Amino acid sequence: MSKYVYSKLANDVVITDWHISTDGKHPKVKKSVLINGGAGVVNKKTLDTPQGAMTEVSDEDAEFLKHNSSFKRQEKAGYLKMEGAKKDIEKAVSDMVDRDKGDQLQEIDFEPEKAPKTAKSSNNKPKAKTRKQAS
Repeated sequence: MSKYVYSKLANDVVITDWHISTDGKHPKVKKSVLINGGAGVVNKKTLDTPQGAMTEVSDEDAEFLKHNSSFKRQEKAGYLKMEGAKKDIEKAVSDMVDRDKGDQLQEIDFEPEKAPKTAKSSNNKPKAKTRKQAS
């Protein structure tokens, strides 16, 4: 039976367990699990901004994640959580942290007078050159 990891992270994260290779010099990946991100990031095709993401993991991967310090730290901070049942993503992440520091900036992140100049907000648009000016 699968488990489901819900994420409020803006970016994907790979939770990895390392071990030292047989030569004793180089670390090698023992196990890794990819957890999808994308919370608060606009989807370029649909222009939708999801509030969270879900990754289905096997029971073996779930057991690995439960004991991994990186996963536990992010779970405690409210960015990740594991559930036994598949839920609507918006409902599943509603009790988690509001935003990840990696989220795209929004208008509410700035005081009106300190907002950066953008093409939308700038009146300093370049003027088109006439034929005489271009020659």
